[in-house]
Amino acid sequence: MKNKKRINYSKKLRYEKERRKQKTLAEERISGLFNLADEMIEKDKNLAKRYVQLARKISMKYKSRIPSEYKRKFCKKCGSYLKQGKNVTVRLHNSKLIYHCQECGAISRFAYKSKRKKAEEKEETTETDQEEKPII
Repeated sequence: MKNKKRINYSKKLRYEKERRKQKTLAEERISGLFNLADEMIEKDKNLAKRYVQLARKISMKYKSRIPSEYKRKFCKKCGSYLKQGKNVTVRLHNSKLIYHCQECGAISRFAYKSKRKKAEEKEETTETDQEEKPII
């Protein structure tokens, strides 16, 4: 009975180790595909779109997240790679970053705060924290 548990435990560790390797390899491939899409957007939009599709499929298969820096670089509706000045319009409105895809017309909104506003909020929170602490 004890021997059986050890075998199952070692299999589990081996499986987890393999999954970690697969996940890191998938993340490397995803970043490589997005870099290729960035290079190819000038020459062939369809090929850049295909690279994005492959990157999304890899992320789904290995259950790894697409890094936030790449999430904003493709359209969620049509899957095309977005590059400012080529096929996307970017605007700031009411502390939101608005991406308008010119290929399918989809609109994506992202939260946006300037560094200055974040710094002001941090200062306000530190001031209120200092006021609340009783002096002994």
